Amino acid sequence: MTLSPAQSMSTLSGSSAQSALSSTLSSIISIPYKIYSSTRVLYQEYQQWYDTNQPLFIFDTELSFEWARIRAKGELRTDNPCIEYYYFAGDPDPDHNDYHFMRFTLEDGTTLERKEYCKAWAVTKQAVIFFEGLQESLKAWENPAEPKYGDQMLRVGVILKKWEAYLDELTFSMRTLKGWEREHRVPEKWAAIPPYDYDNPHILPFAIINSAGERKILDLTPLFIPLSKHVIKLHEEGFDEEWFDLWDRLKPDPEKFAPYHLPLERPYPYKDIALRRKKVTGENQER
Repeated sequence: MTLSPAQSMSTLSGSSAQSALSSTLSSIISIPYKIYSSTRVLYQEYQQWYDTNQPLFIFDTELSFEWARIRAKGELRTDNPCIEYYYFAGDPDPDHNDYHFMRFTLEDGTTLERKEYCKAWAVTKQAVIFFEGLQESLKAWENPAEPKYGDQMLRVGVILKKWEAYLDELTFSMRTLKGWEREHRVPEKWAAIPPYDYDNPHILPFAIINSAGERKILDLTPLFIPLSKHVIKLHEEGFDEEWFDLWDRLKPDPEKFAPYHLPLERPYPYKDIALRRKKVTGENQER
């Protein structure tokens, strides 16, 4: 049977109405789920913030509330030679809104993104946990059938000391920069980077005692920029297979020395910050 033009139009209109109704119902049904999902994420973030054991600078990097306020009122400033950042000029109470640093730049044009900085801290923390586990297990090793691993003990100590120094410097700089965000402090010129031996770094304390016997907070230099680049390069090169074999043999406490994860896997999932074996053939393998 052939439909008349009027019947065909009526059928199409009915089909369109059904489709629109179905789409509307789907949207309505999805609203509670979206509210639940958003609430769940905010709750997880609150839990992480409350229990956090890493610099707040990392936690704030991809915090949902942080990006909500940036999208709503943030303005990106790119005119400073040292730091590119979001600020909140139109806010009625801007003093209660921290800056949000995005990119750091040296005089020679070298740049470091905030996410890259977080990755540098995370892979450094990962290495420290790993070699702390090896060191503790080597000290506790008591098997008369096997040697005491004297040579490995010495080398693990040297490696751990180096990565602890890296972690101290990156943690110090992150905490200082978080304070700058709160204080709305942006330098017009970086302080000079002190001499620094990447193969034999000294551990910088968070405060020093000056000649008058007073505590003096160390000044921040942009050492964290080249240092971040350095540790990420070491991470990508990977560690010798020997250390992973030793870990499997000694079996350090899996809870005490559990691998580090960024809060809610942001801004990088675990696979991007997991320790890697040095490349022999093929790609580096994750721990």
